[in-house]
Amino acid sequence: MRKFCPTAPHIRLLMLASALGLSGCAAFSEDGGMTVVSEVAGKTIKKDVAFVRSAGQAEQTNSAVARLLSRPLTAETAVQVALLNNKGLQASYNELALAEAELVQDSLPPNPTFSISRIAGDGASEAERQVVGDILGLATLPFRSDIARDRFRAAQLKAALATLKLAAEVRDPSLILILSDINMPGMSGLDMLPKVRAEHPDVPVIMITAYGDAETRRKAIERGAVGLLTKPIDFALLRQEIDTRLEQAA
Repeated sequence: MRKFCPTAPHIRLLMLASALGLSGCAAFSEDGGMTVVSEVAGKTIKKDVAFVRSAGQAEQTNSAVARLLSRPLTAETAVQVALLNNKGLQASYNELALAEAELVQDSLPPNPTFSISRIAGDGASEAERQVVGDILGLATLPFRSDIARDRFRAAQLKAALATLKLAAEVRDPSLILILSDINMPGMSGLDMLPKVRAEHPDVPVIMITAYGDAETRRKAIERGAVGLLTKPIDFALLRQEIDTRLEQAA
């Protein structure tokens, strides 16, 4: 019976195989780790979320926001617009994607190096193949993987909380923007402006008119309006103004 004596290469291979078995390799998800955030938003506030990572996704999100703004703006619609179009929220989602990338990276074993040496003796030669791995990296792989997984879960929780926080703040009945037509019965929008500014000095006012002449614009700005939109309404400009106020309110 032949006795097997493990050599150094055999030991290295065994350690490499053991390390691979100790830690399961994580893989990238299709949604950048957004599954938990989507489930929380869907079950808790009945709203959709979107992590924009490509031009195609940006176009889809912009189209969805445009459809929402084409209808009368309600509190719930404002929440959905904010969730789809808030830059701060996108930053939280990006941090989540980075945490997932770190999890995948820290779940992979270090790349082994391969070497071939030739041993000569008694007129004969023998080729010895070695697989050399980073022993320290292999030994600490399970611990690094666990730490990265905890960070990923923390990033998921942070993104979900940021989503709920934004929704709650947008639902707050606090006044963040006033849109008013200039032509109104009883009192014109221009006459109303000084009264509104006196009662709500921190709330911006945008006037809407069918006449966008320089004189009307001058009077509106002098009386406290921050902008003047002409009819028919340019929804791109209106969306930009609403987005700006929602982000400031957040």
